[in-house]
Amino acid sequence: MPQLTQTEVWFLDEAIKGHRLLISKLNAYAQMAADPQLRQLCQDTLQAHQRHFEMLTNQAR
Repeated sequence: MPQLTQTEVWFLDEAIKGHRLLISKLNAYAQMAADPQLRQLCQDTLQAHQRHFEMLTNQAR
């Protein structure tokens, strides 16, 4: 894999931070949701962001 530039590393780090925040918020929203459909939507979206977060963190290694 080619070496990442400092700018690419910065963008990757910012994307990781953003996904970490989204995961945290979606988890909180899912716990607060009274509507089962809304809760499921939050959980599904959370899982998608977790997969993307894992993909980004693997790239950062």
